[in-house]
Amino acid sequence: MYNSTERCKIITDSAEQTAIKAMMNGKGPETVLKQLSKCSKYRSAMAKCVSKDIIQEVSKLSKRSESDFKVNSENDLMNFKWEDQAKMIRTKVPTLAAIISCVIGEKQKSMARFVVAVGVMLYARCQLLNLLQFVLGLVLDSCGLNKEVSNQL
Repeated sequence: MYNSTERCKIITDSAEQTAIKAMMNGKGPETVLKQLSKCSKYRSAMAKCVSKDIIQEVSKLSKRSESDFKVNSENDLMNFKWEDQAKMIRTKVPTLAAIISCVIGEKQKSMARFVVAVGVMLYARCQLLNLLQFVLGLVLDSCGLNKEVSNQL
């Protein structure tokens, strides 16, 4: 094991030194990553790793066998619940759900905002994932949206 002066000779970047020191002192992974994120090369590497995780999660949803976010029958629309959709999103795409929750400041009361945000992104990736679009269309129709405006949307 290197003592601190030996370590400083080998590792010259201050963010790396601080991260190594945090690791050696038994700090948690969040502290180590926080220190590494101060350096742009590590920050971009972390973003790439998270992006790969999200792509892997989302690619499973766009398969034909996946039907949780698709409209296959009227029952899919009649049984739609915001809470169930939020739970399913957190289960199937946890990394994306964590990031979206952080971005929109998601709390228990704003489940609809969370589901809408994720639903729009999933629909942009694969138009087969259209459950949310049907539900929003029904909500707007029940609120009195006329055909002229509906066609523009």
